[in-house]
Amino acid sequence: MTAIIPNEQHCPRCGAVMTRDGFTPNGRQRYECGECGKKTSTPPPLTAGQLGPYLQRIREGRGYTYQAVSAHLGHDAQWLSGIEAGEGGLGIDDLFALADVYGMKASEIIADYERHVRSSAQRVATKRKQER
Repeated sequence: MTAIIPNEQHCPRCGAVMTRDGFTPNGRQRYECGECGKKTSTPPPLTAGQLGPYLQRIREGRGYTYQAVSAHLGHDAQWLSGIEAGEGGLGIDDLFALADVYGMKASEIIADYERHVRSSAQRVATKRKQER
């Protein structure tokens, strides 16, 4: 299955891998493309590496084991362990299946994750302003 959530973040202009390049004054992460030099403060697409640990928190919060969730989805426990560790791509079908097991919609998982990231970024920005 092709991963729709890649493990690398790519430039919207040239497709090369983007790297983090500091923060904007309001605390948003800045990115720079190593190939074409494009800079943006709009975060690149969500990656499996970022979403994996969040999926782990959801699973653990519901009291499910790797084995139970993986078996329900027809995979072995190493598959889910890899997803949660950010070591593998997460296909859209798998995201929908995990959401179903967790009693959520896939869109809820992504929206909750993005809210978590935004609140974390705001805390970092506030802390940096206080340190100045």
